[in-house]
Amino acid sequence: MKDLLFTILISLFSTLTFAQTRGDLTVKFHVEEPSGSLFIQLRDSTGAKIEDRVLPIRSTTAQTTFQRLSVGQNYIVYVFQDLNDNGKMDHHFYGPPKEPYGFSNNARGTMGPPDIEDEKFTVTGNMKIEISVE
Repeated sequence: MKDLLFTILISLFSTLTFAQTRGDLTVKFHVEEPSGSLFIQLRDSTGAKIEDRVLPIRSTTAQTTFQRLSVGQNYIVYVFQDLNDNGKMDHHFYGPPKEPYGFSNNARGTMGPPDIEDEKFTVTGNMKIEISVE
């Protein structure tokens, strides 16, 4: 009986510890035009890709949730709105994107993408962030 009780207590403690080290990140996107799809990337603090998602747009807001992220770790979210649903970000012939895009912390670059340090955020548990896709 003692062994069973001990096993149950260890299992409960492990579950509680695990719950405190993981968090869900809900990202709400704001777009101007309710068409096309959002191409979303979750990246780690070095910019290495963790996960890709494609989210059809039907209104001026959309959201997705990344589950079980490590609490205390830094992440980055990149997004672009594929208005013509051709599966890629279209660019002007002289370089800049034709389609709306955004980064976590709503970071913006002046001559190209923003600095990676401006895009990073720390997961503190279950949390929500918002990104304007412009």
